[in-house]
Amino acid sequence: YVAGREGAVDGGPEVAKLAIGFCEGLWLGWADRDSGPAEDMYSCSQFIHSDDVPEGYVGVRGKDGSALFGGSEYFMADEVEVLRVDGRTLLSLKVIDGATFDPLQSAALYRFLGPTNGNKLSLIYRATRDGPSYADLLRSVGDASGLVFVIRKDTYVFG
Repeated sequence: YVAGREGAVDGGPEVAKLAIGFCEGLWLGWADRDSGPAEDMYSCSQFIHSDDVPEGYVGVRGKDGSALFGGSEYFMADEVEVLRVDGRTLLSLKVIDGATFDPLQSAALYRFLGPTNGNKLSLIYRATRDGPSYADLLRSVGDASGLVFVIRKDTYVFG
């Protein structure tokens, strides 16, 4: 779910500029309804219901067993990146130019995405480089499709 240029994704008591998933998932530009959506994409809310947490998950959990990326349901991301998927590739140790991934993380992402239509991932938005606002994200991403959002908080990487 994506808000219009001036709007917000409505989640009842919460609003955001961008929601990946709805009742559970990742919300960027998050804030409570009274405040309205945050102007920057660093303000996040994330929730994965306990029934959907993979067996063997060792990260932080909420009281009900839900998975909490970044240590809590609400957090400020250290970095937000958007990668455009444009390619077919095998597991490789090539880095994604401009992204914060090291070669092993890049290889894991390529493997996770599986075969695609072209041959590479390219960084099209990075909050610390392009600006943290929703308008900055829209300007950088435009109408691109085949996107992967990468959110970093401390040692956690969520995408």
